Amino acid sequence: MNVNTNTVKKTQGRRKIAIKPIDNRNSRHVTFSKRRLGLFKKTSELCILTGAKIVVLVQSLKRQRVFTFGHPSADAVIDLYLTGKSSSSSLLSSLSIDEFNLQRNNHYYSEMCKDLEEEKKKKKEENIEEEKLVNIDSNNSDNNVGCWWYEPIDTKVFGLMY
Repeated sequence: MNVNTNTVKKTQGRRKIAIKPIDNRNSRHVTFSKRRLGLFKKTSELCILTGAKIVVLVQSLKRQRVFTFGHPSADAVIDLYLTGKSSSSSLLSSLSIDEFNLQRNNHYYSEMCKDLEEEKKKKKEENIEEEKLVNIDSNNSDNNVGCWWYEPIDTKVFGLMY
């Protein structure tokens, strides 16, 4: 087995980076966006695994935007922290919004399924029509009717003698 040790890696791969401030603004913004999504994903996993009520607030440097993640909702967790008791109105409003979104997504999904079934039926009908045309063509070729390549070769035209 011949192993070439002179190959150069095209990418840096996954490697450890030094934790220090990033000087380039564009690189810093890209890193912020990617790490923010990773932070929210890990927070969501922690909520699911432990049932903890968590809120994460992150402010961007570039546009001073605030990004939030909360379980069950950011408002409910903040109200619980500030007042010491659960705010059922904000929890109910977040649940009703979630239910509305769920119903809307279910409706969209059912419409897409109907559209998909219609497309499948159309495609099946088109395939049946194509098969009929192919069968008509194959029946004509069995009779050697209508196609010049089924005509017998005239050897005199080509000057060939068998």
